[in-house]
Amino acid sequence: MPTQLRPSSILFFFLIVVSGCAARAPESSAPKARNVILLIGDGMGFSELALARLASVGPGGKLHMDHPPYLTAMTTHALDKVVTDSAASGVAMASGEKTNNHSIGVDPDGKPLSTVLEEAKASGKSTGLVSTSRITDATPAVFAAHLNVPREAIGARWENDVPASYLKTGVDVMLGGGLRHWIPKSTSGSARADESDHLAAASKSGYRVARSRDELTAIEATSTTKVLGLFTPSYMSFEIDRDAKREPSLAEMTAKSLEILGRNPNGFFLMVEAGLIDVAAHAWDGATLVREVIALDAAVKVAFDYAQRRNDTLVLVTADHAAGGLSIPEPINLKTLAAAKSSIAAMIRRLKPGMANLREILRDQAGIDISDAEIESIRNPKGAHVGGVTHKALQSVIGRGGWEIAAMIAHRAGLNWNSSDIHGRSEKTYGHEGSPVPLYGYGPGAEQVRGLLDNTDVARIIRKAYGMN
Repeated sequence: MPTQLRPSSILFFFLIVVSGCAARAPESSAPKARNVILLIGDGMGFSELALARLASVGPGGKLHMDHPPYLTAMTTHALDKVVTDSAASGVAMASGEKTNNHSIGVDPDGKPLSTVLEEAKASGKSTGLVSTSRITDATPAVFAAHLNVPREAIGARWENDVPASYLKTGVDVMLGGGLRHWIPKSTSGSARADESDHLAAASKSGYRVARSRDELTAIEATSTTKVLGLFTPSYMSFEIDRDAKREPSLAEMTAKSLEILGRNPNGFFLMVEAGLIDVAAHAWDGATLVREVIALDAAVKVAFDYAQRRNDTLVLVTADHAAGGLSIPEPINLKTLAAAKSSIAAMIRRLKPGMANLREILRDQAGIDISDAEIESIRNPKGAHVGGVTHKALQSVIGRGGWEIAAMIAHRAGLNWNSSDIHGRSEKTYGHEGSPVPLYGYGPGAEQVRGLLDNTDVARIIRKAYGMN
């Protein structure tokens, strides 16, 4: 004889079914995001994040980016390589499609891939790109440029094609370094091979041009304001070296962008890149890396504060890849990192001919004393640190002797680096890693940040939050 359900059992079963339906309801009725802020730490893997956390708030503390309710890990491989570069990873996040390394906004066949920035623009939203790297560099470029040319190295000539693409797309706010790619060949400091003046073209198109922090601050935000801020010829300064009177911080550029883009009643899309975490990791410069991550965290706070004042803004914080092969074993000496007053690159620039003042520079700027043997090893390196490096752009940033100094400081701090471009094992990766990176989410649509994700999921999350799919 079949078992009969008592009325109380039927009621209980009904409540379970109803509660299950109610739990699923928000997936279809969840509020859509009017705005999206995507913050990318170039080269910021879990180890880089952990070092910054330890150095700034201690082992039990949290950064601003650690507070959102949603956090997961994200894979980053390119279509043709396990270890991605910034271009391929950026394309994946911007378009939702995998592509090969060195691809700027295109698939492996050179076909342009639609990006979330372009789709936001087409729907009437304002758009913005911010970076402490060159604004024409790979991460920002892939959101609004499609170049069927090989990306051979940082600073290659393809960057000269990006300004025209930006102006054609109509990106409303562009802030960062890279003036050299906007000005004609005949102008001092230009990296162009022609006389195209994209800075003048931007002015004619209605962009307010800012060349300093004060000029950016003075720009009044209206619903029609368009801004191009180019504050340095190439990379912006490391945060530890930044002249606050001349260059705006990443947080300040983020705040100004939100002030301007937020005037559009249709909403906006903003990508903010901390582009120099990667450069510091390539240089094995732990003290500089920490300050770059903290600078990103300050920009994250600006984004979170903006989102918390409203209920229509999705904030995502992630990285394109990890870099440098950083590990943090015991014993760790964070005082060594805290003692640094400037980047290793800046220390190298202060050296006199023959490195005559090397000992004084390191004592004053790094807080360390070195032996005569160590001085000799920096002046005449015999190891693989320099011999394996053929990446001229990185050499120009870090300088001769930089990796040897970095290795000495890292040894005193207790850090381990294992960057492939230093040891010459794989020149194509330039010290990037194939390990997963963090992805944080806050605001409408952030509930999709769960489970192991891939960098292509970033575009999917943004489109779904906007209600585009």
